Amino acid sequence: MKKTIRKNKISLVVISFVLPVLAVLLSYEMVKDNISRYDKEIQIYVKEIKGLDIRKSHIKYRGIDIGDIVAMSPDPDDITRFELQAKIYKDFDYLIKQGTIFWKVSANISLDKTENLDTILKGNYIQIQPPSFDIKVLRSLPDQLSFVATEQKPHKQGKIIELKSGKFVPKVGDGIYFQDIAIGEVLQNSLDGGISTTSVLIYKKYVEILTDDCYFYTKSPLDIKLGLDEASIKLSPINSILKGGLHIVKDTTIVGFNPLQIYSSKDILYTKDQSYFGFDLVGNTAKKGEAVYYKGIKIGYIKDQRLENRSKISSVNIEHRYRYLINSRTRFYKLNNIQADFGLDGLSVKVPSVAQLVSGGISLVSKKSKDQTIKKSYKLYDSLDNIKETYEAYRYFDISLSMEDLQNIKKTSKLYYKNFEIGDIKHISLKDGKIKLAIKVQKRYKNLFGKNSKIYLEGIKVGLDGVKNISSALLGDKLHLVASIGGYKKTFTIDSTNPVKDRYASGLRIKLTHKDAKNIFVGTPVFYRYIRIGAVQDIALHKSGVVFDIFIENRYKKYLKTDSIFKRNSSIDMKFSIFDSQIKIGTMRDIFNGGLSIYDGKSTTKARQGQSYKLDTSN
Repeated sequence: MKKTIRKNKISLVVISFVLPVLAVLLSYEMVKDNISRYDKEIQIYVKEIKGLDIRKSHIKYRGIDIGDIVAMSPDPDDITRFELQAKIYKDFDYLIKQGTIFWKVSANISLDKTENLDTILKGNYIQIQPPSFDIKVLRSLPDQLSFVATEQKPHKQGKIIELKSGKFVPKVGDGIYFQDIAIGEVLQNSLDGGISTTSVLIYKKYVEILTDDCYFYTKSPLDIKLGLDEASIKLSPINSILKGGLHIVKDTTIVGFNPLQIYSSKDILYTKDQSYFGFDLVGNTAKKGEAVYYKGIKIGYIKDQRLENRSKISSVNIEHRYRYLINSRTRFYKLNNIQADFGLDGLSVKVPSVAQLVSGGISLVSKKSKDQTIKKSYKLYDSLDNIKETYEAYRYFDISLSMEDLQNIKKTSKLYYKNFEIGDIKHISLKDGKIKLAIKVQKRYKNLFGKNSKIYLEGIKVGLDGVKNISSALLGDKLHLVASIGGYKKTFTIDSTNPVKDRYASGLRIKLTHKDAKNIFVGTPVFYRYIRIGAVQDIALHKSGVVFDIFIENRYKKYLKTDSIFKRNSSIDMKFSIFDSQIKIGTMRDIFNGGLSIYDGKSTTKARQGQSYKLDTSN
């Protein structure tokens, strides 16, 4: 028992000695680690410390902890602010230099944006921005140990402008918008000598937008316009209403306004007479006070009218901002006409807006032109169709095509030459029991329409070699021109429909007669020494038999002589001999079409166009 008590006493002595030693060693290691971890101790002065916590708050750079806040207390020299004692980690001490900016980061939940929500859980912290992002420059800067934090994040780089705001004072933090893109922000409002001034920052990458023809204005959440020419109510997007902000319009035609003034609306910038330019319209259908529109937007009005040499002259005022729409090629037309177009392809009715029907209106066709001259006067056309007709008469000419049946011709069908589009269907009508097509063709192709020119129709073709021209089902059959030089032809009938391949090709055309057409069809191939050199293009009754129109390709016509022999051949041709055997099988199409073969006679005289032959049926 005594031995046990003695052992316990020894253990207690050992423990009482060892524990303090361990505690000292542990404290030493902690102090040593703390000393080795930090390099700089700095002071940061802030306006308020709400949300900062010595246990959780850090000094950060781009999301990385670079130091700790170790103490907070009121500034003994200025009780309106607080002094933070912070220690910077040794690895990041080079960031703390003369000119480094400090600011407190906290959660921001507003109508314009939401940011830094992580601080709600983690606590606020101090963020820094070094005076330079060039590491060599940064290391060369002198050290600084005392800093005054800014109240908010440093502004982006850019240009600061002072604007006279008057009674239209925007909120600090509001955006500056150009074509609905944020290009800056409102920094502060101040009162100087009874005049309200607003400082705005235009971000660096957008500074070049600012010129002497830029004007600032506010947007009203509700825009109401009432008048004979229009009645409209426009509500700005909710986001835009809540955010507010200033907007910029850039227009060299605005005169008489101060670029450094904030205006209540965009419309005010276009209310002065100097914002208009004028010219005359010559036509009887215009009315005084009538609006001028472009794509449904009012751009001007008829200011006055007068008579000159029995012609009605209207003086037009157009807003300067729409100057780019007017040049030597601009055309004006009357709007308040209901236009109807009826044909076999359907009924098309164009009805202007209610406002235009009630009060009338003038519209225009604006075309790009190198000549930007504004003419003293322009002709007023009765309608847009009237302009099109005049334009088409200058650039196009019309031909007519007569058909017994419409086939699959549609308004979208086109006229082609060598598969190149040269014309459009202008109108389809029914006259004297026949289908009449009006086709407009570009004038530069007029020389192709000689007195011997022809037009043929091409639609869907289904054959042994596949289906062709499937697009015709949707877009309509195609019309093709077979050109001819010399003379001029403007009235056509369909020469053929889905003609065989070589119908209009250049080559030798001859006649072949026989008592019947058994096993010979349109498209039946013609062979010479087993080479396809032509085809049957047409078959017709002739006296006591039939006549075949045969086409021979240009490159092979030299092999056809005046006494050449034509024979009907089988689709399978076999040759056998002691030394070889040969079996020739034609294409699938040839197997069904059969074929004609040409054999040499004794003559050396070449065949002529239109020459006649008889089919040889001997074995």
